[in-house]
Amino acid sequence: MAASTPPFTEEYIVRSPKPPSTESLPKVSVAEMMVEKISSYDKELLALIDTNNNSNVTYGQLHERAAQFASALLRLGVEKTDFVMFYGENSFEYIIAMLGTVYLGLPFCPIPPSSQSFELSEQSRGANGTILVFGTEKVAIVERTATEAAYRETMRQFKVLVQMETAKPSEALKQLAVLKESGALIHSFEEMISQVAEGDNGPQLKIIPHFAVDLKAEFLLCFTSGTSGVPKPAIHSHRSIALSMTRASWGNRSVGLPFIMWHPLGHVSGTFIALYTLYAGCSVILFEKSDLEPILQAVERYKAINFMMSANQAAPLAAIDYHKKYDLSSLKAINHGGSFIATSMLLAIRAKYKVATINVYGSTEFIDCVEGYGQPEVDEFLVGCVGHVKQGVEMKIVDLQTGKPLPPNENGEICFRGESCFSGYKGNPEATAKTIVDGWYHSGDVGYYDTQGRLFITDRIKEMIKYKLYSLIPAEIEDFVQRHPAVASACVVGVPHASEGHHIRAYVELVQGQKKTWAHKRNFEPASASLTPCLAR
Repeated sequence: MAASTPPFTEEYIVRSPKPPSTESLPKVSVAEMMVEKISSYDKELLALIDTNNNSNVTYGQLHERAAQFASALLRLGVEKTDFVMFYGENSFEYIIAMLGTVYLGLPFCPIPPSSQSFELSEQSRGANGTILVFGTEKVAIVERTATEAAYRETMRQFKVLVQMETAKPSEALKQLAVLKESGALIHSFEEMISQVAEGDNGPQLKIIPHFAVDLKAEFLLCFTSGTSGVPKPAIHSHRSIALSMTRASWGNRSVGLPFIMWHPLGHVSGTFIALYTLYAGCSVILFEKSDLEPILQAVERYKAINFMMSANQAAPLAAIDYHKKYDLSSLKAINHGGSFIATSMLLAIRAKYKVATINVYGSTEFIDCVEGYGQPEVDEFLVGCVGHVKQGVEMKIVDLQTGKPLPPNENGEICFRGESCFSGYKGNPEATAKTIVDGWYHSGDVGYYDTQGRLFITDRIKEMIKYKLYSLIPAEIEDFVQRHPAVASACVVGVPHASEGHHIRAYVELVQGQKKTWAHKRNFEPASASLTPCLAR
């Protein structure tokens, strides 16, 4: 864009350089958007692919099974006031159950798969969940949560528990006192689907969404990685997610496009990407883990044109000649975002694999706010650049001390405004008021924009510690550690690591008269294995 027509106003509000869109924005629920698109695709088009066992689900099967899951929940007495929690590793059943929940018009919340009893209890309580859909690999954690005194009361909230990836639910789970006392119904995903498929009498999903939906009502609840303090439940409405999906549109070129997905469904990124890629008609190649070589094998097999690279994948990609082991010639771009990757690594990857590296940016509270930067054969390589804001989104950079909007090339806090912003933090108006000020979402990230309106990320105000793929919050870990009777106080910090971002270290002050022992350290691990690094290093 010419310097004579800067993409920002006299008040230093930055907008997209693209002309305003003439496309009408959606005025329907996410359920209606999803079913309209999914039903329009060829029923034999592959929707989900699992390379581990060579299984797949077509778009016709996806719609049918999602509707069956929705009908099965109706037969179990699910009501409009219910709230669904998801807790498991990536799987076909997870996605189908999530889509079935969307079809019903029920709100839901994903729990990160690394979570243990502490996080499961805290997030279920914070969301007021009444239905728990969980993976078989999480049975032991669910059982522990239902038996330990510190957590079991939360399990009384659940009136339905659905176990995935098994023919029959855990018998041990059915015998737990707290679940028997509460009268919770416990079933497996497979038996629920089978009963509906076999024509068992009961309610059927006839209208999508089944329950009437207010477009401003809660659709998706995701616990933040935290700007400060403990994670907070961020509310997205049907409207905000629908707008984000519309603005992420790839057009018809995405139908049948192989899309590699290793992002955990238990994170906001995984949830949104799963919904959007199915909305867009992609063939989603689903991975449970982010192991690099299976991903590259899938690139070779399915001729994928891009994939998302995590920070811990960057080092081996830069150092090892994978292009000599696999045919990666179909790759046009590799996306990255969320964690810092050294410029030297990005340049090495670009040169070795002859690809663009596209830097993407977003947050739990404002999922899809910028275009991403580094499009193949279009953009030069600019360190830290994440591109222009999306159409319909406004941005400003404010002084960290005065809060006043800044001109180009001056560092400050990044703020966004637009209808795709989250609604607020559930049950926490004070935190909401601190984050959304006069309609502007304050991201907690530091950056600047240049004279062309391109955004550059330079730092974080956040206290968050990035460990591999995980966003760890010092205050949450400190709260957890301090619950041990031997601990008087704790301080958690990040320790830089060459390839894993940061390891975490806890400085602990013991209660007077207590002595530090290995037994004390081990006592934390069963309740929250994801926090073990803070005690083990």
